[in-house]
Amino acid sequence: MKTRLYSPEDYATICEWWKGHKIGCVPAALLPKCGVLVEDEGELICAAWIYMDNSVGVAWMSWLTTKPKLTVKRCAKALEILMGAIEVLCNEFDYGILFTMTDQHGLGKWFERNGFSPNHSGMTQYFKPVKNHGT
Repeated sequence: MKTRLYSPEDYATICEWWKGHKIGCVPAALLPKCGVLVEDEGELICAAWIYMDNSVGVAWMSWLTTKPKLTVKRCAKALEILMGAIEVLCNEFDYGILFTMTDQHGLGKWFERNGFSPNHSGMTQYFKPVKNHGT
């Protein structure tokens, strides 16, 4: 498995993954430029994006998704590779804190086993466009 950066040409594939997980597609205009993908033998299998604050060293990992119907073992390995690449990016840009959110118990436990600490629970994410920017 190896990582590479997201390209807009990847959007259709990843949107199909979100649909396969029965969640809506994130509008392309909401995705930051810093997206990390995992490939296994040339096949995309995992993706996440990083929003990096411009005033403090905090980064938010968002929109984490995998190709539907991956085995648990393959998914766990992809997440491990993905997190390693994201941590390298955060370190390169001097971001000392990475945070994320999930409502999936198993993924939350995976995060905890991999150095994340829980903070808030029972939250829902809300979005409001404040400027017409293709959203």
